Amino acid sequence: MKNSVRMALLFCGDIIMLMVAFVVMLQMAFPGEISKEVLDTHFTPFLYVFLIWLLVLFLFNLYD
Repeated sequence: MKNSVRMALLFCGDIIMLMVAFVVMLQMAFPGEISKEVLDTHFTPFLYVFLIWLLVLFLFNLYD
């Protein structure tokens, strides 16, 4: 049980950090207020990259 809780916390932390990195990237690329169009345009491609990144982390047992 302890290992699964640790794994879930690491996974949630990675998701949070990926989302923070996404927002920071948008702020740097598009200074000022981020419009819904910009967010919608960039979210889907980055979602695929994030999912692949999380899969790679999981496959290399970095959550153990």
